[in-house]
Amino acid sequence: MRRTSRLPHQNPTRRQGPRTGAIPVDPALVERMMRAILRKAKETRRGLAFDFMSDVPDAIRKADEARGVRRSVPVRVGTYKVEVYGTGKPEKIALLIGHDDSVEGRTGLDTGDEIEPSKAKKLKRVKEALRKLKVTVPESEMEELTDAVFSWKTSLFVFVSVPEGPLGKDDINKIRATLVHELIHVADEARRRGYKRDSEKNDALSDVENVAEQLGLGEYIPKKSEMIRASPVDGAAYANDPREVTAQIGEIMHEIGSMYNLMRFRLSRLLEGKPLIGDRSRELIAFFRWVSPTFRDFSSDWTPKSRNRVLKALWDRYHMDEWFPEAKGILKNRRTSRRTSKRTSRRRR
Repeated sequence: MRRTSRLPHQNPTRRQGPRTGAIPVDPALVERMMRAILRKAKETRRGLAFDFMSDVPDAIRKADEARGVRRSVPVRVGTYKVEVYGTGKPEKIALLIGHDDSVEGRTGLDTGDEIEPSKAKKLKRVKEALRKLKVTVPESEMEELTDAVFSWKTSLFVFVSVPEGPLGKDDINKIRATLVHELIHVADEARRRGYKRDSEKNDALSDVENVAEQLGLGEYIPKKSEMIRASPVDGAAYANDPREVTAQIGEIMHEIGSMYNLMRFRLSRLLEGKPLIGDRSRELIAFFRWVSPTFRDFSSDWTPKSRNRVLKALWDRYHMDEWFPEAKGILKNRRTSRRTSKRTSRRRR
């Protein structure tokens, strides 16, 4: 029988092991980065606090204060390597922190030094720009237009905003969970490819605009397909963005930790005089809400599709854990059962 399955090296995004729907992040790396972040804080009588104003010149700070503006100076914490899930290749990132009233995070591309493309690549990009502009020029003028083509070295960064403090336990836990969320974006091969596509789109649009300017053609109005699609930043659109759901799953798993915490949840209900929840599905969802701030924050905005994806991922991750309630009847993990039965049937042939 002809084999059609690909080898792992032929499909770099193929995931190995249980289909948890989650992208793992090295806990040791997270803790190393957390220690580096907290070392930037100062010990006060009320706890750790950050001072992001120390690097702002006095004149600028006083002018800002007069206008009621508070300037945040990003602080570089360090450079780290994150293993990309599916390929195993390391991705170098810069970790930055800055001031805000709440803990937030983002991952993006930083532009560095200019790169000099080869003459052949420059000519290819000029021809593509001319094609989009629907303009032809003599071959003798093509080389002159290559001066309008630029390339820049780009690198990934992770930025986490933190309150000045003093920091409480909840603040530190939120910083850690946010860091996990952003590192999952870095480790996500599909997301990494998205950054590459966005960078290429940005270069292509800059080529068209620069060539148009050099030829005196006036402002170029890009087509919708040529523009970088802005990612949602809040609300239901953000909560249900597939890339964000991927990061939310890992963040929730980080907050859950061991399913041994389910025993703590049951004990807390008993101590509060509340009855145990008899229905297994309802108990698990109540437990996830109790232990995971991320689950609480996003669950009300999830569509049924996103909600099912999260719950299936949590089931796949924890169903073999000692403290996970045994699945019976229709709640049994039939995907695993089907895979097992198929493998068995093949062996019997």
